Amino acid sequence: MDNTVNYTTEREIQTIAFKALHGQLGSAGFIRFIQHYEQGAGDYTKERHEILGNPSVDELFNAMVDLRGIK
Repeated sequence: MDNTVNYTTEREIQTIAFKALHGQLGSAGFIRFIQHYEQGAGDYTKERHEILGNPSVDELFNAMVDLRGIK
């Protein structure tokens, strides 16, 4: 009797593995684990500056006040 399991795609194997890890580690543990292996791509610092610029503390504070509707 052959107990070999054949998965059709790499993505399917990854999905099964992620579900097993999540089941054993819970959400926080799973995220911590994945952060070690999923490094991402690109230059975060450069992209962050392109998106956010270089706002001052006062500008950030005023933006938060505006979002919360505080007067």
